[in-house]
Amino acid sequence: MKAMMRVMVLLGCVGAGFGENWPNWRGPRGDGTSLESRVPTVWSASDNIAWKVAVPGAGHSSPIVWGQRLFLTSALKESQERLLLCFDRDNGRLLWQQTVVKAPLEAKNAELERFTYTVSHDLKAPLVTIKGFLGWLQKDLNNQNMARVQLDIERIQEATEKMHMLLDELLELSRIGRLMNQPENVPCATIVREALALVAGRLAERGVKVEVAEELPLVYGDRARLVEVVQNLVDNAAKFMGNQPRPLIKVGMQKEE
Repeated sequence: MKAMMRVMVLLGCVGAGFGENWPNWRGPRGDGTSLESRVPTVWSASDNIAWKVAVPGAGHSSPIVWGQRLFLTSALKESQERLLLCFDRDNGRLLWQQTVVKAPLEAKNAELERFTYTVSHDLKAPLVTIKGFLGWLQKDLNNQNMARVQLDIERIQEATEKMHMLLDELLELSRIGRLMNQPENVPCATIVREALALVAGRLAERGVKVEVAEELPLVYGDRARLVEVVQNLVDNAAKFMGNQPRPLIKVGMQKEE
């Protein structure tokens, strides 16, 4: 079923030679005021209504009034189109409508927005890890703790490899539009271990202890995406846990009958 919205115009706001132009949201002065004096202050579904007309789709934009024309935007979910419609100001007759944006561009824009958010979020985790372990590297070098120095270097290398992978995927997405890996069976413990390595800097910075259950199941899916899911969950848990004296994150599973 197609969604429909209804446009209603107040009596007194229309008419030849009457009514100032309304070129943008909140009016010509941007403050929601009008210089008109004959505007009704009381109306209903039938009273003081000059005309009403059903419009296909859904929209939330303010109508634009210019001269004898009223302009409105709408969106059609089924066909993923954005429309611009023009009505006669006096009687509400549809004069023309134009498709402004149409799928697949509409879908690509939404997908790009989601991917941009994900990449910006995911790139922060390795950067925090690099920054954190650079600090630990400096301390361990000063203390001549070479065993710890080697561990610090390995963690920094892992974080840089993660950033390299994300940037490669961004480049690949720009070429093919959507990047998906072949699903596979992966031990959940492996996914958790890889994710924890990527957020090690955040965990060390906040002094967060992580407990991982010994028996975790085998999971089936896109390994890289599954690691990102766990990484984001752990990273957000560490970021938003407040000022707990002994912060602890537990990773496990719950069996359901």
